Amino acid sequence: MNINSEFLIDEYGVKSPKDLPLILRSLRHQKGYSQKQIAEMLGISQKTMSALERNASSANFSRIVKLLELLDAEIIIKSKN
Repeated sequence: MNINSEFLIDEYGVKSPKDLPLILRSLRHQKGYSQKQIAEMLGISQKTMSALERNASSANFSRIVKLLELLDAEIIIKSKN
């Protein structure tokens, strides 16, 4: 999946772990935050934030939830049926 940073995400399904970093980066761009700004709000280094946007599976779930809160986004889990 390739998400242009100009593309506005309203609702998007994550079908693989590789999708999440692209979505997180796109949401951050939509809100107008730099990696450094978000990193400071999360209490992590910009380097750690960059790593999270490259490979979100390296982050713990609570950090991803906090990041989504900062980006005014949420996780919704639903059955495929």
